[in-house]
Amino acid sequence: MELPPIKPIKPPEEPPPIHGNWYLVNVRHKKRDLFLRCLNVVIKRNNLDDLILAVETPDDSVYEDIVLLNLASFKAVRPHIQTIESCQRIEPKPLPQAQVSLMLAASR
Repeated sequence: MELPPIKPIKPPEEPPPIHGNWYLVNVRHKKRDLFLRCLNVVIKRNNLDDLILAVETPDDSVYEDIVLLNLASFKAVRPHIQTIESCQRIEPKPLPQAQVSLMLAASR
């Protein structure tokens, strides 16, 4: 009796890399959770899912008033972010990937 050939098992596919630029958002002291809740509402209300590619919050206490956003288009998203009351400033210059990795690695 001959056995069928063994098919190789495909490794699980990795999620596609995020193609955008990371921007630093400063929020009012102790208001990061409020900012994130409002950000979710703004994203849904304005259909920004395609423009805001990722949202990260460093855990380290040094960064407690910072949110990192990966944006496909800074100019399109900035006006919406600035309407959120707890947002103090969104830096117009994108962060280098090394700095983002450092901020997120410090918290993990």
